[in-house]
Amino acid sequence: MSKNLSLVASLFCLSSSLLAEDNNTSVSTGGGHYTLEASVVEASNYPYSSGQSLNESFIKNAPNGNGDITSLLKVLPNVQFDNNQLNSNTPGEIDPANISISGGLYYQNSFLLDGMSMNNDLSGGVNKPGMNEDYTPGEQREFSGRSQGLNIDSFLLENISVQDSNIGASYGGFTGGVVEATTKKAQKEFGANFAYQISQGNASPGAFSLTQYHIYGNEEEFLNSSSGSNQPKFIKHSFRSSLESRINDKLGIIASFTTTQSFIPVKEFVQDQNTPSNLVSVNRKEKRQSYNFFIKADYQVNDDIALETSYAFMPQYNKYYNADYVNSGTTIKSGGHNLGAKAYINNKFGFLTAQTSFSYLEESRRSDAKGTKTWIYSADKNWGDPNDFQYEGSFGDEDNIQSDVELKLNQSFEPYYNDNFENIFNAGFELGYTKAHFKRLSESSDVLSPFGIEDPNYVCQDEYCSSAPVDPSNNLIDPTGANYGQFLGVMNKYKKGKISLDSTNLAFFIEDELKFDLDNKGDINTRLGLRMDYDTYMQKAPIAPRFSLKYIAPWGRDDRLNTNFIFGANRYYGRNLFAYRLADGKSALEENYFRMDPNQNFDENTLVNAVPNNTSFKKLKIPYDDELSVSLTQEFYHFDLVGKYIHRFGRDQIQRNCIIDPTSNACSSVYTYDNTGRSDSDIITLSVQNSNPFALGFIDNYFLFAFDYTQTKRSYNDFNDEFDPIDREYAEYQGSIIKLKDLPSSNFTRPYTLRLTSTHQLKKGRTTWLLNNFFRYRGAYQALVNTSERMQNIDGLNRRVYVYENERIAGNFSWDMRVGFDIDISKGNIFYTNIDILNVLNRRITTTGKTATRTIKKTYETGRQFWVEVGYRY
Repeated sequence: MSKNLSLVASLFCLSSSLLAEDNNTSVSTGGGHYTLEASVVEASNYPYSSGQSLNESFIKNAPNGNGDITSLLKVLPNVQFDNNQLNSNTPGEIDPANISISGGLYYQNSFLLDGMSMNNDLSGGVNKPGMNEDYTPGEQREFSGRSQGLNIDSFLLENISVQDSNIGASYGGFTGGVVEATTKKAQKEFGANFAYQISQGNASPGAFSLTQYHIYGNEEEFLNSSSGSNQPKFIKHSFRSSLESRINDKLGIIASFTTTQSFIPVKEFVQDQNTPSNLVSVNRKEKRQSYNFFIKADYQVNDDIALETSYAFMPQYNKYYNADYVNSGTTIKSGGHNLGAKAYINNKFGFLTAQTSFSYLEESRRSDAKGTKTWIYSADKNWGDPNDFQYEGSFGDEDNIQSDVELKLNQSFEPYYNDNFENIFNAGFELGYTKAHFKRLSESSDVLSPFGIEDPNYVCQDEYCSSAPVDPSNNLIDPTGANYGQFLGVMNKYKKGKISLDSTNLAFFIEDELKFDLDNKGDINTRLGLRMDYDTYMQKAPIAPRFSLKYIAPWGRDDRLNTNFIFGANRYYGRNLFAYRLADGKSALEENYFRMDPNQNFDENTLVNAVPNNTSFKKLKIPYDDELSVSLTQEFYHFDLVGKYIHRFGRDQIQRNCIIDPTSNACSSVYTYDNTGRSDSDIITLSVQNSNPFALGFIDNYFLFAFDYTQTKRSYNDFNDEFDPIDREYAEYQGSIIKLKDLPSSNFTRPYTLRLTSTHQLKKGRTTWLLNNFFRYRGAYQALVNTSERMQNIDGLNRRVYVYENERIAGNFSWDMRVGFDIDISKGNIFYTNIDILNVLNRRITTTGKTATRTIKKTYETGRQFWVEVGYRY
């Protein structure tokens, strides 16, 4: 506690000393005066209170750890984060955080890079039944990809915007929100920027560590872990670089390379090179390696035409080893390519934006072995715990590829106006083609369920048999005959094959904005829009109406006392994720075998028949959200206030359900998708910020306060969650029998969050000093625990009822900080350093994750963590 108090005191002393300078708003450096740079969260770009954006200065000055774009969004209201994002067990991960906007699920946000889609529709959000957050993607056959297809480093960006309500008709393919990242353009005749950043952690007692761990459960087991799901040691390196040039008045080029890499020591068992029959434990390093290669050019053809083109190659390679497995190495490759060109054209009708793009995204796996085997401990299967199963292998090689080609046209017509009226019409067209495929490069299998060999003279005939003695006292096997060896009785085979899908996508939208000047009674602005999306995959053409109305009060226009009242009624249709169809295609490549005798082979005689999914996706409806919103924006001199209420009705959401066998009234082995999912969300947000920095002495000071309250009821948490519409339809919750779908959501559901961001920047002489603070209080919430189950007669049928109870997760306060300093050595050659301190007070913050049985597991968020950065720019 004394260490915390000392740290707080010293940091506030630094802040106070910065604020103690005299009262000027500009600085003379001998070369003239200049205005101090501001860090701003901008809402003025959205006249109908659609969202907010973070500008380049804010991005540069905020503490951001891994540098991913979604982590920066924690300062904004109405952005909920995955409970597992800051897990103290896995501080070595570098994936971007999953987020929920306006109560939507994270895989139904629209992620855009310079207006080009970077959504992962291969498996972004697919969790097959049994997915477990206790394990890494390398430790389970079905891994869940992120919904953000490219892991972009915020170093590349000049702006990040989030739209959460009243979103215009030019945006489609989401039921959550829109996250748009805009990359930098060349600004200088010549400029360069190079930076290196490091963090690390070592949970061993007494060891040097830039990261403090908080471990829920047995710390000794955590320290001795051989799995990437527990990371007692790690080190992260980030290298960032860019070169830019305004070659002439018309042409500018910027190129950038960044990489973030994390190395996590683990142990793996391998064959001894000298004695192949023996196994040895070796030290391995799991790796998380993200790369961003980026180049962008802009060219001003003439006064009426401007061009932009860019190319991004952003792969990520994650290397995993499976705990207690032999030969388990697995590499998962994600990310890909994005190529685009954009033209801005003044024409006689108004202003045209034309954009074309190509993207290539993948989620692929390469493994050291084609399959897995599960054994009982024996003389030759002896690399793990003698009282547990012995595992070997991995999950084979697979490719998931998504390619998109798209053309977008957006024409804003010349406005018509007179003294009291203005009409602005906008229309757009989108045409795209998407091709996706899943390919298993070679046959793979999971072979398990060991049985004892009863014949002492039996000689093993295949690789799924071992003659080595098994201890008959082992409680994992029937001791009868077990000392003659073992054979594996169940094979789940995953056949070599390829599933290809494609879709042609078409969209039209129109938007008409009407502005009425009511003289001394104020102004009324309204925006009417319609959007139609069609694709050959689902063969549906839903039409989404968009309506926004704003009343501008007549008072205070000249004194920054403007008051706006805004109302919106909108519909948003979600994307048609290829993950639905690919998941079913993969299941058709699966075969299950069972044998009771080692003399039997895994062939047609031991095949257990399975019926593939019989869903026709063309018969499914497109999921949608209807939205009602009201908001108030108020200028009060140097402050901007935005208050908003949003209600979302999510309907026709897609779920995977089990088909009931009419003979047994129980779940069959056949699954189908349907549109039974639904959700209802109520969101209240409030934000207050100063529109211009407060200048105190040489200090610019910027503050943003944000609050949100969210209540979401959802009949699903993931579109591939398994539940039986009869056998798992009912739950007991708080003493009442309810439908399972009416249980509270279990993730992205913090009821309320308060945030305060403060940025203080001093420019004096050749130096610049920075202090950025982010304070956050997240309210307590109730997590669900499945405690038991029972059978109960409901409506004349014997139903299974699952009993859920609440587990209170306490509210928590956290404080993140960046302290920065740079100095101009000579003629714009600037050296700089930043120190990020996450969880400054090292608070023990409880959070939760889910397991395969839908229960929660409690864990802690990462403790105090330091990141140190040094760099040079010109």
